[in-house]
Amino acid sequence: MIQITVLDTETTGLDPTMHEIIEVACIQYKKISSNRFDLLSKNDFKIKPTNILLADNKALQLNGYNEEVWKDGVDAGSALGDITEIVNKTDLLIGQNLLFDMKFVVSCCEKNDLPVPDFPTYIDIKYTADGLKKKGETTSSSLDGLCKYFGIENNQQNRHSALYDCELVWEVYKKILNGDLPIGYFTYDSPYDPYEKNNTLGEFIKNGRE
Repeated sequence: MIQITVLDTETTGLDPTMHEIIEVACIQYKKISSNRFDLLSKNDFKIKPTNILLADNKALQLNGYNEEVWKDGVDAGSALGDITEIVNKTDLLIGQNLLFDMKFVVSCCEKNDLPVPDFPTYIDIKYTADGLKKKGETTSSSLDGLCKYFGIENNQQNRHSALYDCELVWEVYKKILNGDLPIGYFTYDSPYDPYEKNNTLGEFIKNGRE
């Protein structure tokens, strides 16, 4: 059985050495065949920030952070312990600009003296999006841009909720598979960094074949 996990985080800024994860979510699927999957579980954790004064106000506005919503949030160590356990049982990760999320997960684990996840091979749908943008087929390689390109309903009121973004990423991934579009497979040590001019593109594979 191949286990696939979609992962997303929401953070208080862009710098994992200074900013924090305030929400982390993942959805697990079991792969039955090349285009058939069974849902295993959904997990979503709101995490209480420990130093909100260091947060970027724009990031907080984007994520919809407020003290009332987060008052029952869990501590980072508890949430990341569960996420690490899930990731360590995963054969394939999927996300949008996943390197960003993985760096924050690693930083959070290190700050809380937790074991760092053993990240498996991952697919970054932004790799496909950047290819579409380069060919002029879309004007944006963001998740919103991909949803627009594929005609996926995207409730903007729910955007930048980690769990909702995981659901959108999954819908985009299925469209990519069905459209026979290019898919790049990467690892944490050989990642896809869309902001690095000389990034390693990893192995180029069509149609999601492992």
